[in-house]
Amino acid sequence: MISTNKNIPHKAVEADRISYRLSRAKESFEEAELLATHKSWNGCLDRLFNSCYRMASALLLKHGIVTKTHSGLNTEFGKHFVKTGSIPEEEGILLANITRWKYESDFGGIDSINKEVVNPLIPQVKKFLKDIEVLINTDETKSKNKKR
Repeated sequence: MISTNKNIPHKAVEADRISYRLSRAKESFEEAELLATHKSWNGCLDRLFNSCYRMASALLLKHGIVTKTHSGLNTEFGKHFVKTGSIPEEEGILLANITRWKYESDFGGIDSINKEVVNPLIPQVKKFLKDIEVLINTDETKSKNKKR
């Protein structure tokens, strides 16, 4: 749950937001897997996109980076994590592609979102989520060690 109490230090509120986004990213991924079993490919793509977006936004927030748009998130994610080598380039490409496909599916009137497009994304997104969570947890370990 996100804390809104103004008496809670900023770091605690930030940690709550990061934790919430991590939790929602995992929940969205589980929903995507369920939708895939029901052959709901547009719904599955939507949930895969949301899981990636939430996980990437948690990582950005961990580093004090706040974005207001999906394209802003993609730009900042690429600049701070892909170009620096913290995240593999193929995962930056995955985030960009899944964002584009989600928008094309929602607003472009295309109906080419099908099993052949979506099924290969599921293991890629699973790896993306795992890699970012490891990076977030590694960052937490490093900051705890610095305080000692």
